[in-house]
Amino acid sequence: MKPMLESRFLGNARVLAPSHRHGMMHAMPGRSVARVRAQSTAPVRISVQRETKPGERVVVLGNLDVLGNWDVGKAFRLKWTDGHVWCQTCEVPVDEEVEFKIVELKEDDGTMTWEGGGNRSFKVGMTRGRWE
Repeated sequence: MKPMLESRFLGNARVLAPSHRHGMMHAMPGRSVARVRAQSTAPVRISVQRETKPGERVVVLGNLDVLGNWDVGKAFRLKWTDGHVWCQTCEVPVDEEVEFKIVELKEDDGTMTWEGGGNRSFKVGMTRGRWE
């Protein structure tokens, strides 16, 4: 079971990350706990439900290389799926604070619509062989 942390952006946005408060995510199938514990990154799935027009896309910008280091030209691109859900999984460093924003980007003219409010943030860690 993949627990989620939820907040809002132009629709429903979700960050699916391991969290002790929202349930447990055990070692991934085929991996022992000892092997997972030694990892320096963890998979995190970002999902946003947003109906867009042709030529528009949803991206994630944040403080990590994988999230573009706040450079729109290097943004982490989400993929459109049925139900107008934009999602993608990325690897983030364990025990490092991750900050990010969801951005709607019009590819023809580069217009950006940033989600309001402060930056989203989370940290993935492992305690007693379980992701938190």
